[in-house]
Amino acid sequence: MLTGLALAMALGADPTVALGTGPKMCAALTAADFTAVGLSPDPAPPRPPNSDDKTSAYCTYTKAFPVAGGLEFDIFDGEADPVGVVRTILAEGGKPTRAELAGVDESLLALSPGQKGVTMASLVVRHRRLVFAITIPSTPNAKEQLVSLAKVVLSRVTH
Repeated sequence: MLTGLALAMALGADPTVALGTGPKMCAALTAADFTAVGLSPDPAPPRPPNSDDKTSAYCTYTKAFPVAGGLEFDIFDGEADPVGVVRTILAEGGKPTRAELAGVDESLLALSPGQKGVTMASLVVRHRRLVFAITIPSTPNAKEQLVSLAKVVLSRVTH
């Protein structure tokens, strides 16, 4: 399985996504990135990023929300309080455990109950002022998939 920069290069993605550009930050992960790790995004983006704030973007790759088994990527410019942004994200999920993602300030994995028996797996990452969360359905491969996707984000976002 390809990881990080190798995956970004293989897909021909532009590895320069700037923080503070609002919905444009969704380019840090593409539907092709999810497909590359064995997940199934919808053929076309189901909803536009639902934020007009320059410091955040909530990016979806399925019509279903994560609580129903969908795929989502939320990205934030933590500016002066990236630790506070992480706390806010984690308040919405299950009890986190360390994900041990190398080269970042903090990486936490959380499993949370969804709807109709769905369990969501989320990886929350803080690297300097960059904070992001990737949420996918929980499977035996979820941690590996999340870490691979996180490496792609880290290779593309400048901050």
